[in-house]
Amino acid sequence: MFHPRLPKDIDQLRLLEFYLSLQLGAVRERIEQLNYDPTRRPPADSYRIQHIPAPGQLPGRGVLHRDDCPVTSPAGESGGFTAAAARDALIDTHTPVTPCEICRPETELIDELRPAGATAPGVFLLQKHRKHDGRPQRYTLHTVTCVVTDGERLTAERASAALHRPEVAECSGCSPARQLQRQDRTATGTER
Repeated sequence: MFHPRLPKDIDQLRLLEFYLSLQLGAVRERIEQLNYDPTRRPPADSYRIQHIPAPGQLPGRGVLHRDDCPVTSPAGESGGFTAAAARDALIDTHTPVTPCEICRPETELIDELRPAGATAPGVFLLQKHRKHDGRPQRYTLHTVTCVVTDGERLTAERASAALHRPEVAECSGCSPARQLQRQDRTATGTER
């Protein structure tokens, strides 16, 4: 359904999307500054996936929640997933499942399922942009919690390698390089 206050022009909508992604990034940064740490809570007993239908005949997507998350879905949910099944749903490249931005289940799944001394797996999205007029192919790397929901899912290792390619830019809203650095510091024990 089209909101009457939104612009009708695709360029204006893309500009608005970019602006809102910057604002979302600023809010996330402020939360980090206030030392919000969802990993301090005990791990969830189980997880659930909220089903979000898409308009028309398009496939919907899923949002992964902790079982104690206050967000509910009128469209329906599947529940009772173990931590391993929940992590698999997040990193599966064939299913569009993103973590809830309220309960942030990916934070505990990364730590809980990582072998001692291993780098956090992380999940990132590599968004492919449409080519115009023979220009080179461009990509943007996002964190899985970014507002962008389409793209190839990458592990932290592949995301780090992608950022070194000249055709890949970092999303300025979700700052995946900062998350990769934080994961590296956590893995090496140099986290503040």
